[in-house]
Parts: sequence; C-alpha cells; structure tokens
Amino acid sequence: MATQRVQLARGGSVRLNFQLSRVVPTPGWVSCDTHVHTLTHSGHGDASIDERMLTEVATLTGGQYFRATDGATLQAIFAEIDRLEKTTNVTEHYQQYAELFPLLLIPALGCLVLEMVLGNTRFRKIP
Repeated sequence: MATQRVQLARGGSVRLNFQLSRVVPTPGWVSCDTHVHTLTHSGHGDASIDERMLTEVATLTGGQYFRATDGATLQAIFAEIDRLEKTTNVTEHYQQYAELFPLLLIPALGCLVLEMVLGNTRFRKIP
C-alpha cells in the first residue's frame, strides 16, 4: 500500500498520483460506482433502490427511467409512456409440415421389387 504524508493549508489543494496494483484477477468483470449521490451534486437523491444505476442504464441503452412514488406520479408516467413512439409488434409464424411421401414411397418400392421379381421369372422376355 502506498502512503504519502501531505500538509495542506486551509483552502489549498494538492495533486497526488498513486499507482494501483491489481490484487485480484478481474478479466470479464465490470466495475461501477453504484452509490447514490446527493441531490444537489448529481441530481440523484437518497433512495432505497439504486436509482443512479437505473438512470445510467436507461441513458446508456437509449431508454428512460421512471420512478413512481405516489398515484399521481404513476399516472403521469403512464401518460408519458402512452405518448412515446409506438412500434408494431412483429411476430414470426411457424408452419408445421407433415411429410407424406413415405405413404407413397413404400407402395412404390413394393411395385419396383414386384416388377424385378416378375420380370426375371414369370414375365421374362426371351429374344
């Protein structure tokens, strides 16, 4: 752990540079700042849910985040959702097909075998 002693006069500031070392391998993991900031600094007030994260997710995905705290707010949210652009629901329709060729294939093969047997026995042609 890096430490550095700093003396700071009232109202002054000091720029410090630290090197962070990786302690735990984290490939494939995502790190994020999930605490709720105060209303005056970030526009996110104190909440029991992670409102800041939900707002960030909505912003990054091109969506909107709504939070209803009472009935009137919920009605306003529903009105806003109704006002948003509506898109048609595209569905895919799958057709089930039943293969019917085996019903004709078996008799056809039977006729072929019968022709071969009879052609080499009873109805054999002699030149």
